[in-house]
Amino acid sequence: MVRAKRKSSSLTESESAMRGNPFFIKLGVLMLALPALYAAIMTFLEWRPHGTPSMAIELVTQFEWKMQPLKEMIAGDVAVGYVGDHTSPQDAEGQRNFQLTQYALAPTMVTDKLKSRYFVSILPAGPLLDREVGDKGLVLVKDFGNEVRLYQRGQP
Repeated sequence: MVRAKRKSSSLTESESAMRGNPFFIKLGVLMLALPALYAAIMTFLEWRPHGTPSMAIELVTQFEWKMQPLKEMIAGDVAVGYVGDHTSPQDAEGQRNFQLTQYALAPTMVTDKLKSRYFVSILPAGPLLDREVGDKGLVLVKDFGNEVRLYQRGQP
């Protein structure tokens, strides 16, 4: 039994030596602070503004600028139609153009489900555009350039 007391007393002495030693206290604080400091630095580096904006933001901004004259011309209309093939899941560009058009022309609703007076096209001139316009009986009202066109049913 005397031996057991000595071992326990020596452990107690070493524990008390670690607790009282400022080196071990500083080491413990450092071990706790380093991961938090690392996380804070990495968060700052990821969130800080970089030299160039995101490509997605740039694309949306350019699309809005491209659609601005059209938006001013159709201001006051509740809904306009859309000319183009955006229903195919394989045509990512067609779907993207349709969604960007909806965003850029808001609060005017862009849809292909309603019978509208005006129709918007974001298609390059070609057979697809000619077929779409011919099927719906549309007449060109104004070509804004950059593949942006406004059509109307029947006579302009």
